[in-house]
Amino acid sequence: MSTDQLTGSASEGGSMRQVTMDFGDGIYEGEVVGDNIMHGHGKMTMENGDMYIGEFRNDAFHGRGTYKWADGDEYTGDYQHDKQHGQGRLIDAIGTYSGAWFEDQRNGAGKQVYKNGEVYDGEWLNNAKHGRGKHTMASGASYEGEWVRDKHHGTGISRNAEGEVYEGEFLNHQPHGRGTYK
Repeated sequence: MSTDQLTGSASEGGSMRQVTMDFGDGIYEGEVVGDNIMHGHGKMTMENGDMYIGEFRNDAFHGRGTYKWADGDEYTGDYQHDKQHGQGRLIDAIGTYSGAWFEDQRNGAGKQVYKNGEVYDGEWLNNAKHGRGKHTMASGASYEGEWVRDKHHGTGISRNAEGEVYEGEFLNHQPHGRGTYK
């Protein structure tokens, strides 16, 4: 790493300063401490066109920030040790997800609004619908109930676009076991 430019003033302890650093595969503009450790608010622009603006701690994305990929995808939210972690919103090719994150994966309560008009609002585990949730299709058909790894599994209510309802047990995305059709 080479430091191209040092500007600004030091903090009370005399250690925080504003810099611009060229890493060869990216440029950092922002606050550093000690031996040019990224810490505080800054902007990292990568050679591939990706960009992060937000908080850093000990050379890692940490705190609130926005990461913009060169392809147009964008995440705004909490980071911990370079990973999306906490609450955040991802806008990507399939739609918009707002909710909980754990180490770069959807985990916990969240809502995915798909570009094709579908909506899932519920629990997630490792980027999969898992727990309780409701998925509504653009046609108006829906499933509300238990999910296991992106499949209807457990008890739930399925409604088709014509208004027919199945309420009961599901196994691997299919009605299975006890249930009633209305």
